[in-house]
Amino acid sequence: MQIRVIKHVRKVYGCRDCEAAPVTADKPAQLIEKSMASPSVLAMLLTTKYVDGLPLHRFENVLGRHGIDIPPQTLARWVIQYGGHFQPLLNLMRDSLLASRVIHCDETRVQVLKEPDREPSSQSWM
Repeated sequence: MQIRVIKHVRKVYGCRDCEAAPVTADKPAQLIEKSMASPSVLAMLLTTKYVDGLPLHRFENVLGRHGIDIPPQTLARWVIQYGGHFQPLLNLMRDSLLASRVIHCDETRVQVLKEPDREPSSQSWM
């Protein structure tokens, strides 16, 4: 893993003799507005969470060993905000699944203690 800090310098230019407003250079496009996370950091975060099964608090520890302090609440917010970019893909996957002739599922039984209109001892399916 390589961790680098990329600093973007945006200069502001203005004319003291004219009445035009100062001009600022455009900032680079970001997937999550007002965030310090680059696309590569977000890709690494989602890969470690969903492919490797690493919880966010353990990923925080990995970053901490490299001298980077990002709280798990921030990591969770990034996962939620970045997930919105995947909604079109999820919609296509759902449509493809529902268009199938046969859908296989895992009918694992679970006990849900606080399910509306059901006894706590009843069985539910995942």
